[in-house]
Amino acid sequence: MLEWQFSLLLLSNGVLIGLMYALIALGFVLVYKATDAVNFAQGEFVMIAGFVVAGCLGVWGCRCGWPSRSRS
Repeated sequence: MLEWQFSLLLLSNGVLIGLMYALIALGFVLVYKATDAVNFAQGEFVMIAGFVVAGCLGVWGCRCGWPSRSRS
């Protein structure tokens, strides 16, 4: 992989992770402003959403970074 391709990959990964952090922070702020209480259960919802996405990608045939299972 060329150096500029690797730099572009790092840049895109950084932007995507930053956007994810921003969405999580925005959720905390919205709940706090609406209820005046910090709701730490939001992390569980993010984790559930991650499992749902990973499960759907697994059903659709995407490897998601895991070794593929043999289908016999």
